[in-house]
Formats: sequence, structure tokens, C-alpha cells
Amino acid sequence: MANLAVTDLTFTVVKSKQQGGTRPYREVYGTILIPTSSDYAAGGVPISGITSGTTGAVVAATALACPGLGFPNELVHLTVVSNGLAASRDDASIVLFDSGVKADGTAPTAAHKLRIMKSALDAGSLAANTVDTLTAAAQTFTGSALAAHRHTLFVDDSGALDATATRLNATANSLFFDSTAAADISVAGVADVNGAGGIVDVTAGTPAGTNSTSAVTGTLTTGAFTGTASADRKLIEHTAGALNEALTVYVFAVGW
Repeated sequence: MANLAVTDLTFTVVKSKQQGGTRPYREVYGTILIPTSSDYAAGGVPISGITSGTTGAVVAATALACPGLGFPNELVHLTVVSNGLAASRDDASIVLFDSGVKADGTAPTAAHKLRIMKSALDAGSLAANTVDTLTAAAQTFTGSALAAHRHTLFVDDSGALDATATRLNATANSLFFDSTAAADISVAGVADVNGAGGIVDVTAGTPAGTNSTSAVTGTLTTGAFTGTASADRKLIEHTAGALNEALTVYVFAVGW
């Protein structure tokens, strides 16, 4: 297919306002429809043109004018307001205005153009930017494993006398006071056998083993990650060729 030209576009002026002064100019809010009937070419879609004196139609030209938006003499400024519909693919594109002119009123070096930019990921898909797969090495812990152990019940021989409400009797798997009047009591644990009676603490051990490998790739060393992280993404110009679908560009322009 041929490359897109200004004559392939559909310009629609939605609102316009004439400003006075020594050099009257217009402010226009409108749309530019870029079709899929022709190919997008590197550098952008030209919107410059001139008005034919015989037919009144817009003719492609490297010029200051943009008759499609109502500026038969000069397009001074254009701002892309938005493009596309939320339900369409074209809203993933970013449209930039390239005037092709160095300064207001100077001869153009190129046509006014709309450049269509996209994510560097892919020309057609809208895939999200993702982190590359990373690997973590298996982590090994060194220490002492907890072994089976027992606690010791320490009874202080300098405690209460052998009398009613103080006598402690024992049977198989049972300890109890030999007193009908004594209330149940709880004996707190003790650090060692140097104090009052109670269950003696056992020195805690440290578990040992190997951590399982994480479901990532790369190497983790003392908390630091080494590997290939997500690459930086930037906007690039749309690939030369047909667009995925027709693109509607909403613009605000000033000219005369």
C-alpha cells in the first residue's frame, strides 16, 4: 500500500473561535482520523497541505498551512489532547506533533506531521512490562538441631515442714497435697537448682537444615540480588506499515 498522505485523512472541526487584532487568528478544537487504508511511514503522517484554486480540495504539500483544520495560510500551534477510545487498541499509542518548522512564519523544512509512538515491547501487542525471571540459590543454615529432651522437677529440701497442708504425696503419674484444706497451687519454673523448687529450664537448641530453592532465577548473596532485572522501556515510533486500526486524534490548534 501507499504511505499515508494528508489527502487520506479526515479532518473535523468541532469548535472554532476567531480572535481579532492586527493579525487575526483562529483557535480550533477538532479531530483527525487516520485510516488503515494506507501505510504509516517513518517520520509520521503529514497534515500539511494547500487548497487547490480550481477544486478547493486539500492538496498535499510541504507548507505552513493545514486547510483541513481551517488554516489555509499557516498552522502556528497544535496540541494533541488525546487519541482513541478506551475500548480500542489505538489508545495504547501516543501521538506527537512534529511541526517541521523551525520558527513561526519561516519556510518549512518538512511537512507538519503526527508521529505515532508506542511501547518498545511490541508493535502490535499490548503486553505489560514484566520483570525477567530470576534464580535464588538454595540457602543453607548451620547450627545445632533440637534433640529429644526432658525437664527436671527440682524440690528444695529447705522448704515447708512435713505437716498438714504442706505434705506432698506421689503415686503413679500423680503428685498431690496430703491435705483436705489445702488449695491447688502452681509451681513456677526455675532457671536452675540454686533457687526455690520448680521445673528447671532446658537450654534452647538451634534448628539446622537447608532452605528450599525459591521459584526465581539468579543468585541471592547475603540479601543482595545479582542477575538480570527488568529492562528499561522507552517509546519508539510505530513500525512502518498499516496501523492496527483507525486512529482518531483529538487536537487543539491555532493558526490563520
